[in-house]
Amino acid sequence: AGDSLYHPLPAAYAQLVYDFIVEEMDTTQLNIQSFDFRILQYFHENYPEIKLAALVENTLPIEDNIANLGFTPEIYSCYYHLLDSEKVSWLQSQGIQVIPWTVNETEDIQRVLDWGVDGIISDYPNRVLELISN
Repeated sequence: AGDSLYHPLPAAYAQLVYDFIVEEMDTTQLNIQSFDFRILQYFHENYPEIKLAALVENTLPIEDNIANLGFTPEIYSCYYHLLDSEKVSWLQSQGIQVIPWTVNETEDIQRVLDWGVDGIISDYPNRVLELISN
């Protein structure tokens, strides 16, 4: 609903981002994350060398979200309450890294670490670092 009102159309927006990152950054050291699958689809079709993370906040089955995306992303990054150890294992068996968001409480961080996630998005990275360094 916000296309051309609050932000450019997906292709134009993705192109602006791509132009910036290739000029200013090492693209092997980043990933593009988006809740808008149209952005990810544009990158996938036009710049397949860029690592992509599908941000997910809906309660659809994982398989449905991947089908809606239209390709297998390198990273599946959903709200951590939508995960459990079986879902993490299944995603990883498909070659997909799992990086949930926003995991802030120590007990929740420990739980997702116990599931074997590949990374954690948190407002408190110090808490994550403290747990993984023990």
